[in-house]
Amino acid sequence: MDAAPGPSSRVTILCSVGDIFSDFRARRSAIVRALTEDLEKFAALCNPGLDCLCLYGNSDGTWEVAPPPELVPPELPEPALGINIPRDTLYRSDWVALLAVFTDSWLLAVAFFHGASLDRDDRYTDRDSSLLSLSHTMLLPLLI
Repeated sequence: MDAAPGPSSRVTILCSVGDIFSDFRARRSAIVRALTEDLEKFAALCNPGLDCLCLYGNSDGTWEVAPPPELVPPELPEPALGINIPRDTLYRSDWVALLAVFTDSWLLAVAFFHGASLDRDDRYTDRDSSLLSLSHTMLLPLLI
């Protein structure tokens, strides 16, 4: 959970909707922890002097603040760039709420990225079709 040269555990091969949902939950849990329990540590890593930092929720349940990889195209969709830039111009609660909205978009983009690689039979069964829609947005845990 440091400012590292790049995300450590972002790419894994996921073979089912259940695997994708487990990955989604682990990444979401990590980001919720970064924006709630570890907020002071997270805010300290968001150095306004550094350009283009991103908050990554990793599939192993950890989070990290790191610059995006330099290789284009990236293996996964990238989260919002510059999480450290507006911090000094907003109240902390507004800054965290803005990050929650950005990470919601990123989490869904990662889930759909993995879903696109599934074949037609593996995509959405009746049992799995609503897993992502049952998940709360990132903003909800911050409001409770």
